[in-house]
Amino acid sequence: MSVSIRKAALLIACLPIVLGALPGSLSATEIAIEAQVGFRGLFQLGQPFPLTINLTNAGRPVEGTLEVKVWKGGPTKGTDPYPFYYQRAVLLSAQSQRGFQFVVDPDSVSRPLTVTFTGPAGEVSKEIDLRRHFSAAPLSLLLTENSIAPSIPLEGSRPAPLISLSVSEMPSEARAYHGVSAILFYEQSLRDLSRAQSAALEGWLSSGGAIVVLGSVHYALYQEPTMSRFLPVRVSGLKRFASLPSLESALKGKASPLRNLLLQDSKPVEGRVLVEEGGTPILVESSRGRGRLLYLALDIGRPPLSRWDGLPLLFALVGPLHQPERAPLTTTWDESVIAQLFWNPSFLATYVPIRAFFLWLLFYVGGVSLLAWLWRRQTWPRRTTALALLCLIAFSGFAGYFQFVRGG
Repeated sequence: MSVSIRKAALLIACLPIVLGALPGSLSATEIAIEAQVGFRGLFQLGQPFPLTINLTNAGRPVEGTLEVKVWKGGPTKGTDPYPFYYQRAVLLSAQSQRGFQFVVDPDSVSRPLTVTFTGPAGEVSKEIDLRRHFSAAPLSLLLTENSIAPSIPLEGSRPAPLISLSVSEMPSEARAYHGVSAILFYEQSLRDLSRAQSAALEGWLSSGGAIVVLGSVHYALYQEPTMSRFLPVRVSGLKRFASLPSLESALKGKASPLRNLLLQDSKPVEGRVLVEEGGTPILVESSRGRGRLLYLALDIGRPPLSRWDGLPLLFALVGPLHQPERAPLTTTWDESVIAQLFWNPSFLATYVPIRAFFLWLLFYVGGVSLLAWLWRRQTWPRRTTALALLCLIAFSGFAGYFQFVRGG
């Protein structure tokens, strides 16, 4: 009898703990995690890529931490693998869904990427196998509101996967485009492009990217202020041509002739005109820092150009868009760096990442040199000079610690 009473007392004592644990586990399951790797599930191996995470809360409002774990190091880096974390504090309202975007840069895809949401009631995790999402070749992105993507025979030693995106899916950090060779615009309005997205595009373009603007009969889309920032011409309307002898001459007669075409009429504002017909530019190339801007007045998404056999020859005139090895921007102060500073002044912080260290080093060496000169000249008493040297060392040590411990 006493044993039964003890068991019942133990059960009653443990009941609050069990009941308290149940709501936590149930609340944790009310958070669902969905993740999209790269651009529509694809990224270039060895380059940073965007990671979009959608959190769905089916319960009460909850506040927690969203954490992404990737693996750095490994045999290719000469070190043991170690985890690297990206964290962000999030607040989810009741019965809601929110999206968050990270730019991650794992050194290895052999280990899974882990997304974890930690809240007061517990945590929810999801592992993603990156081996199913990477591409050895750089990507090409196509932004279009047309339901049918045009055929774009881009030149290159390796075929670049062409991925169609919407404006809302464009990243807001330039680092996310490092695995992208070219971005193509076709019948796309950029009015919904945010300031951060526009700055990321301009930064990526200045550092060696390529933007190709494909013309269309819907010329009003190319007169928007945001689109004009990526155009080397000023579009004024449409113009009909019975034939294009200049284009046939540029292709050396290797393609079938075109008849009765409707082209965008424009005036060049920068760059050089590669092909023109009757004063109307057909193919224009311009540079933006290390990057390239290309404009094609032809509407290759509609017949007869969509079935024209001269498209590969036309794109061959501009050469490969992708630069396999981009020169680091921290080598020389050339026109590309000046252009990058013009478009994004905060780029200076990344161009000279250790300038604060050199300033502190210059201050310290200058102070020691001054005290050594005073010691030799005996301008100050030896004791005062020694105390000044100790104060300089202490001040430099404490000031340097407080500067660099905060990531300066």
